[in-house]
Amino acid sequence: MKASLFIAIVFIASLVAVCGCDALPFGQQQPPPIPPPTLVPPPPMPGAIPPPVMPVAPPPAVAPLPVPAVAMAVPPYQWIDKPVIDTVPQAPLGGMANGRPFNTQAIVIEPIGDKWKMKIHDKPLEAPTSLIMGGQALTIDLPFHPGVGAKFTREMAYGDGYFQISNDPTNLEATTSWNAENAWAIEITKWEVADYDPDGDLYQMAGTASGRIAVCYKGNPTGIQNSWLAGDFEDVTVRYMGKPYFMEKGKSSSGKSSGKSGKKYTPPTLPDPKKAPEPKKDPAKDPAKDPVKKPEPKKEPPKKDKGETDIEKAKKTLTPMFKSLKDSYKKSKKKDSE
Repeated sequence: MKASLFIAIVFIASLVAVCGCDALPFGQQQPPPIPPPTLVPPPPMPGAIPPPVMPVAPPPAVAPLPVPAVAMAVPPYQWIDKPVIDTVPQAPLGGMANGRPFNTQAIVIEPIGDKWKMKIHDKPLEAPTSLIMGGQALTIDLPFHPGVGAKFTREMAYGDGYFQISNDPTNLEATTSWNAENAWAIEITKWEVADYDPDGDLYQMAGTASGRIAVCYKGNPTGIQNSWLAGDFEDVTVRYMGKPYFMEKGKSSSGKSSGKSGKKYTPPTLPDPKKAPEPKKDPAKDPAKDPVKKPEPKKEPPKKDKGETDIEKAKKTLTPMFKSLKDSYKKSKKKDSE
């Protein structure tokens, strides 16, 4: 009996261990665990001031990507040492400056010093009489008073202008004054310009001009490259930046065709560079001094009348004088002796 009871107790203990039951009195179970309390915020008090809200900084702005550069339209032209007006392309004035496209933004024609000058800029002109600061610019000295129909062709040579040009690849805004051999051809097709008004402002907008031009500057392999500008210009600014030189000297005005006078401008007769100049006359070869020419017969002096000679006339005139002096002398001597 004892052995059977022992076996039964061992069997019950093993069963309890396998089933995971707590060692509680028979017929009782462990109560379920109590869940933790849930914290509920108290309701806001009526009329309570809400806590301040700190401003949140906006996200940093992202810089826009640079706009890709648009290729400038270069006129269909090539550098040449003898530009002519007939080969100027029918396109807006532009070109190549030291290997880079030159984008024309402003053209000004004005009298400066004792000449008319034409300036071509790659910077815009804010107002007709304003100044353009910085940038590249080509200046041409015109050898004539501009007017409708005026044409001129300049052979390759130094002077008569300069090119303010960029020569630093790391800083395209930096420029240098380039004086080099240059040649150009120009034609004025429109010239609507008023005279300078001495009673007006010092700086005056004179009118507009149109035409075409080709300019070529000769470079060198170790320095600035060959550069050129060619094309049409239309209704560009013509202005006076002070009293012009031709009014200071008392000459005629701008050689214009304007509505004030109603007179059509007659362009001056310009020398044709293709025509050889007439040889100057050598005074040594003057026909009047040509030794080959027969000398004209010398004219004989007019013959004197066959009357009294000069000596006889002199005797006739002087004899009474001497006689009078002789008588006066004798009288005075006689008085002295008495």
